[in-house]
Amino acid sequence: MNTPYATFVRERFKSWPSSSPLTLHHATTGLVNEAVELLFADSHANIREELGDFEFYLQALKDATNFAQSWDGGNPRPVPGLLAGLQRLLRASNQLL
Repeated sequence: MNTPYATFVRERFKSWPSSSPLTLHHATTGLVNEAVELLFADSHANIREELGDFEFYLQALKDATNFAQSWDGGNPRPVPGLLAGLQRLLRASNQLL
């Protein structure tokens, strides 16, 4: 039986309660880190590995910002949900510093 990818990520991604900005921070930091690693990938195998890791954190970010839910809920513009999540992340990051 195949597990949907979103479920696969949810089962493996370290997250905190939905009210915590740490989940967004973790997903965003992971995404940026994998993008940098992709820049330095030195083989096709390494590129595939980094793209897979990037996709993992992208799915985690989608989950953390309810990106898919806003899309499935009939909102044709899911970007505001993503932007609101990123704004919460920035505010939380400033509080942590």
